[in-house]
Amino acid sequence: MNTYIFLKEISKDYGKKKNKITVLKNINLNICKGEFLAIMGPSGSGKTTLLNIISFLHKPTSGEYYFKGVNTSSLNSSAINKLRNKNIGYLFQNHFLFDNYTSLENTLMPTEYNDLKDKNYFLDFSNKLFSKLNLIGKKNKYQEQLSGGEKQRVALSRALITENEILVADEPTSSLDLENSNKIIDYLIELNNEGKTIILATHNRDIATKCSRIIYLEDGEIKWDKSKNLL
Repeated sequence: MNTYIFLKEISKDYGKKKNKITVLKNINLNICKGEFLAIMGPSGSGKTTLLNIISFLHKPTSGEYYFKGVNTSSLNSSAINKLRNKNIGYLFQNHFLFDNYTSLENTLMPTEYNDLKDKNYFLDFSNKLFSKLNLIGKKNKYQEQLSGGEKQRVALSRALITENEILVADEPTSSLDLENSNKIIDYLIELNNEGKTIILATHNRDIATKCSRIIYLEDGEIKWDKSKNLL
């Protein structure tokens, strides 16, 4: 498999001097195209911080981040934003939909920064996503009119609308009941089978064992890294 992401000695600190907190410590991680990687660990272990660095939402304090063979450490914010928008979709834990936007408007937001395809293409693709995610009839609904499961599926459609090769998901089922949780995970498995690279943070071992590989974080360090067939 082709390497998409290589983190070399990545560390992340917050605060300064006496107030400094080190969240990640010398992380070395290689992620290949087509992987379905689960990141596990207790609360405060650094899972979300690691996802945010992988997704170019946060910069590491030290270390090097290679994306498709390019060292991104020296890129400016404009280049980083373009790299993220072109390559990575992000599914947040708490969906973060905008109250005054409809489901369709929320879904189409990332396309405002994508000039590779025209608006009609994304409108057509959004219809396919809404059909696949059982959201037909919800396009013109606002957040207050949606159930928790529907909100998270709208957030998933937003993460997928620009057809990025990589999907990053931070505890995407933590606030859902079992039925809606299974719907989300089943669709992620389907996307992975179609070739999408997925990086997922979860506390749920049942969900993690559906992924092809699991790494376990503790106190900001990778304690173990195993393929599914070795668990």
